Amino acid sequence: MELVERPLGQGETLMQIVHRELCGAFAVVTAVAKVRGPLTREFAGLACTPLLERHPLLSARIEARGDAFYYRWAVEARAVPLTEVSFSGVDEACRLIGQEADRPLDVEQCLWRVLLLRDSSDDASTYLALSTHHAISDGTSAAYLIHELLGYAAKARAGEVIEVEPLPARPAVDALLAPASSVPTPPGQSISTSAADPGEARHARAFVPFAHAKPVGERQTRLVMADIEAPKLHALHERCRLEKTTIHAALAAALLLAIEKQFDERVRIGIDTPVNLRKQCVVEVGPSELGCYASDVSIEYDDLRERTGFWDLARDYRARLGEAMSAGTPLGLGGHADPAWAVRTLRTMPVMRLSLCLTNVGQIECSPTPPFGIESICFLSGRQAADQILFVSVTTVHHSAHLVFAYTSPLVEDAWVNTCVADFWGFLDGAVAEPR
Repeated sequence: MELVERPLGQGETLMQIVHRELCGAFAVVTAVAKVRGPLTREFAGLACTPLLERHPLLSARIEARGDAFYYRWAVEARAVPLTEVSFSGVDEACRLIGQEADRPLDVEQCLWRVLLLRDSSDDASTYLALSTHHAISDGTSAAYLIHELLGYAAKARAGEVIEVEPLPARPAVDALLAPASSVPTPPGQSISTSAADPGEARHARAFVPFAHAKPVGERQTRLVMADIEAPKLHALHERCRLEKTTIHAALAAALLLAIEKQFDERVRIGIDTPVNLRKQCVVEVGPSELGCYASDVSIEYDDLRERTGFWDLARDYRARLGEAMSAGTPLGLGGHADPAWAVRTLRTMPVMRLSLCLTNVGQIECSPTPPFGIESICFLSGRQAADQILFVSVTTVHHSAHLVFAYTSPLVEDAWVNTCVADFWGFLDGAVAEPR
């Protein structure tokens, strides 16, 4: 049956409201692959056609009708924006990637776009960036999507006929979740303007003043990229195994300690962990299927009991995260249980919540795509909303982990982030090296 249209679900509606009111913000997800090989605009453009044919949501656009939003399936591959830009040096590449994450999508035309960043000093080095609306993708699907795009580009370069099997057109994610799961109420249905807004109560964490106040639309997403190479990642994995915890928990412990170190007094710090909802769906949903199958579980640093050492903290964090997930804690897409809080407060508040997001999509199984080689895959979301002091993503490819530390400039200063990142590595490396 030919797809025509369907209304956006609750979580999808929240993301579109955020996108519209907050200049894209975290409703724009940008996946980035560092590629070796002769990738050109021509082959990237040819790869867009099979990608769109396989994923129904890539051929959708969003129409507003009164207070409701609808997907309308009417996009062709030639309408997908494809831009090519040259850069010189990693710092400029990071600046351009941040700018890409800051650009809202023209949702009435297309819900994704492609950017080629070509190294002016090395024709064989390219950053391939694919930006999608968070209503149709999450970090996991975005990472798989960019690998799939590169595979089609390799086939196009080889002159192969590309045949794809279209994936099923799913209903809204909230309609697929098992009854025990929950999603937020969409904006416009339960908006409170009182000081006792339940969304504000949920987010009663420490607040820090903006270093340099700038309104939404005049901010920039900035980022620091870093890698944990294979030998170091193996050592971390082995130490976590011995300490009966996980790499994710170890990274969380290092981040919490690093941020706490930046303040003279003890403060309330929160850490949001997006969890993959695919296993909670009533039908089998693969990791490469598009959709926002992610929702946040929030852990308060004050609730962690064991702080006598790094590994005690990591084990306690892991236990708390497991308890929160198994208890059926209500999950709020985008880190916000109350959509009114997400839109109203983030647009006007002169301070920032002292919280961070740590999202780890795990190992991305990358099949060979000769003549293109994938050196890394990472992702981020736009930071226009300044909803968190730091957004950290982790993606593992070829046994190396690739991290992005993204933040809102100039509200958060570069020097503060650089110090925090340096302390993060200090805590993590020190914990792995310390004798048991």
